[in-house]
Amino acid sequence: MLANLELLNLSRNLIKATIPPEVGKLSKLLTLRLDYNNIQGTMPTEVGMLSQLQNVVLHNNIMNGTIPKEVGMLSQVQRLDLANNNFDGTIPSEIGILRQIEILQLSNNNIHSAIPPEIGVMSQLQYLALSDNNINGTIPTEVGMLSRLETLYLYSNLITGRIPTEIGMLSQLQHIFLYINNITGTIPTEVGNLSKLTEFNIGNNSITGPIPTEIGMMSNISKMVVSHNSLTGTIPSGMLSNLQSLHLSHNRLSKSMLHLSNATSSLQYLNISNNVLTSFPFGENGFKELETLDLTQNLIRQDVFMVLDGLSSIKNLLLSNNFFYG
Repeated sequence: MLANLELLNLSRNLIKATIPPEVGKLSKLLTLRLDYNNIQGTMPTEVGMLSQLQNVVLHNNIMNGTIPKEVGMLSQVQRLDLANNNFDGTIPSEIGILRQIEILQLSNNNIHSAIPPEIGVMSQLQYLALSDNNINGTIPTEVGMLSRLETLYLYSNLITGRIPTEIGMLSQLQHIFLYINNITGTIPTEVGNLSKLTEFNIGNNSITGPIPTEIGMMSNISKMVVSHNSLTGTIPSGMLSNLQSLHLSHNRLSKSMLHLSNATSSLQYLNISNNVLTSFPFGENGFKELETLDLTQNLIRQDVFMVLDGLSSIKNLLLSNNFFYG
């Protein structure tokens, strides 16, 4: 029965059943889509028998149990999407056998293991999303082997340790979200190698040290969030001309050199609140595109009229809890 079935799409229905083990008999199946239902129970190990399967899309259900190691037998799979379920346990190391996979989406489950180093063998991987779990341990250095990776979402987990320097080897990376973890250490200077990066978010961690000047080499960055850490020193002048949104709040930054860079030409949102700035220079041309400026809770002591000069596009100006005068 259904011996020749290649596509099974039952997404966006009201199905409450479990996936029967008989699914393993669909030997010619290429795509299995059961997303946006109320499917429950575990993922049957028999799924591993579907040697031709290319797309497994089971997100937004109420499935539970562990991800079976048999997924490693899906040698042709290009997309594995189990997000928004109740899967727990570990990420099986056998996942590294999936040499054709381009999209791995396990976000918003209850996974509580470390990221297996075998993930570095997934040479075709472009999109890796493990956010909103209880993933612990460090980011494996093997991540640097994912030469085609464009998106890395590891936010809202329990990840510890440093950001590995090998992350600078990901030449195709466009989005990196590591916020809300327990990451320590400094921002590696190697991030400056990520010339295609457009979004960089490492907020809400325990990262220390200065913001490396090499960040200025990220020529396509439009949004950067490093707030809620323990960064110190100077905001470097090397912020780039495509930068539109910069979040630096809740650190220990003491000086800004932004007025010496090209960032002022496109910057629309700038939040440096809750730092220890004693002044804020604006430069001759000011921040002409800036719509929101938040300098709340610093130690700035200067003429307030100097601040107003050059802010021709400002809509939201927050300067409370400083020592402005005038």
